[in-house]
Amino acid sequence: MKIKSLYLKNYGKFEETRIDLSDSFNVIYGNNEAGKSTVMSFIRAMLYGFGDGRKGDRKKYIPWNGKKTCGEMDIVTDSGEIIRIAREMGRTQSQDMLTVINLSNGEEYIYDVKNITGLGEEAFVKSFYIRQLGALIGGESDEIAQKLINLAHSGSQDVNYHAALCEIEGNMKRYKPFRGSGGLIKELENKITALNTELAEAKKYRLDMMELENRREELETLISKGGQKLEEIKKLTAEREIYDRFTELEEACGKADMLRRELDTAAAEADGIKKQSEAMKAYENTPDAVMFADFCDTKGLEAALPKGGGKVLPVIFAVLAALGALASVRSLWALVPAAVFAAICAVFAVLNVRARKRRSEIEAQIEKANATNAQIKAELDRFNAADLREYSEKKAAYTALKARLAEIEKRCMELAERIAKQDAENDAIRAQLGGAEKPDSQYTVQQLAEAEANTKAAIQQYVIEKSRIDGVLSADSAVRPPDIILTERAEASAQLDDALTKHNAYAAAHKALQDAYSRISSDFTPAVNKKASEILLGITGKYGDIISDRSFSVAINHEGTKQIGYFSNGTVDQVYMALRLAVTDILFGTDKPLFIDDPFLTYDTIREGNLMRYLKERSDGGQQIVIFACRNIENAEDLNTIFLT
Repeated sequence: MKIKSLYLKNYGKFEETRIDLSDSFNVIYGNNEAGKSTVMSFIRAMLYGFGDGRKGDRKKYIPWNGKKTCGEMDIVTDSGEIIRIAREMGRTQSQDMLTVINLSNGEEYIYDVKNITGLGEEAFVKSFYIRQLGALIGGESDEIAQKLINLAHSGSQDVNYHAALCEIEGNMKRYKPFRGSGGLIKELENKITALNTELAEAKKYRLDMMELENRREELETLISKGGQKLEEIKKLTAEREIYDRFTELEEACGKADMLRRELDTAAAEADGIKKQSEAMKAYENTPDAVMFADFCDTKGLEAALPKGGGKVLPVIFAVLAALGALASVRSLWALVPAAVFAAICAVFAVLNVRARKRRSEIEAQIEKANATNAQIKAELDRFNAADLREYSEKKAAYTALKARLAEIEKRCMELAERIAKQDAENDAIRAQLGGAEKPDSQYTVQQLAEAEANTKAAIQQYVIEKSRIDGVLSADSAVRPPDIILTERAEASAQLDDALTKHNAYAAAHKALQDAYSRISSDFTPAVNKKASEILLGITGKYGDIISDRSFSVAINHEGTKQIGYFSNGTVDQVYMALRLAVTDILFGTDKPLFIDDPFLTYDTIREGNLMRYLKERSDGGQQIVIFACRNIENAEDLNTIFLT
């Protein structure tokens, strides 16, 4: 079995991260917290999932982005098939999903991890999955228990039984004292309690913030709806303006019609006046001055004519004259009366002459008066007036008609001008309206203006409230987000689970170490010692004889037999590395990948180089090696190095 690639889609800190591995030697390195242990955990999770015994890891490696834990791993089986293992892992094992595809043919692959690794998870962790051996002395200590149990149950002897037993007891006390309180477990329990309290407060704060967020979204909706309402009001206002323009046009057209009716009435009146004026057209002329003279009193003149006279009086005078002449012939005495009579006749004759003259004069006056009266009558007849008074009345009436006609004609002109102006205004309004139809408008301009003002005021209030909420939401808060607290609590819970697991493991190791002491198979010890000695000599170039006895005491035969406690931590680390590799080789061979976490923490450069050469020989022999380190390893040319950031 070999691993081709890892795809950490969402696992712990990693998101959409792909790591390609070579078939031989791989070095994955990075600074502290770069994720090396996370990648190592990912390999184990892809092969075995998160069983019930790994609840701590299930919580610990929840993706930081809040998504579901998932990823893929492509491996080459011992038979040469390329398969892809894809897992999605929920908060419980019942939510986990496993999909395995044979990439060689695209078909589903029946997955059995023991057919792939040849081992169960526990055996895999105790063999090929080597975690920080340097912690055997001063770091992670459950590796001691795992190693001792592994060697005990595999029939080998462990190193320094009594020192390991003391080391286990010391670590057990560090997690949980045998008497009294304190210890890492109690510390973690108190931390989780404090985090739970903080989480409750943070959740309340989060709820308050969510309420503000909801209110902010509600305000954004209200502001948006307010804007839409303003647009609708503007539309209604525009329709109302068009409606008012139509109303204005209708009123203007009505006004124009009223002016036309008024013009028609005035024109009809003007026509009537013109007809009346036509009948009195003579009054356009200037009358003769005679018309203004008084009529002559012919009756008075006629009454003033002298009485008698004429032809009768001369006859009388002639008779009287004849009688006087006759009398004078007959008698002288008769002449006197005749003379008197003649005298009288002479007087009458004179008077008659005078009367005739007066009569002629009066008759001439009467004739002249009649002529004058005829002229006056003719002039009055020309104006169809019976007398001067009637003429004056008709003249005044005609003058009034002319004045009225002029007034009406002026009024008609004014009305025509007003009609023309009104029609022009109406045409302008029609042009503005275009082909629009009169809309229905149930709101007045004042109502729309009030609605617009109220809407703007409401929007302003919404904006003010939203600005206040934005200020609260954007302000720095001393309350940590629940996600961070949950992550920290998950880490603390994982640490607590890990501490409990380690404490229980130490307790189990303590018991197992004591029990294993009586069951160790001495037949297996020489093979382990021989193989481990060969490996240790290759690493140290100095020590090549490991001795382990039934008490699990480990000693090194070098210039005399010395217990392992006399050697440096680095040498002790290298002894356990040699023992671990020896047990792995003896029990399982080199067909499976070897995963080693930070093996060089206590190595000097020479022994680091020796171990690298030894591991390179193993990789050249066909074993896939994957080392996780805090730094790039010197002399690591021709190796597949992956840097984690």
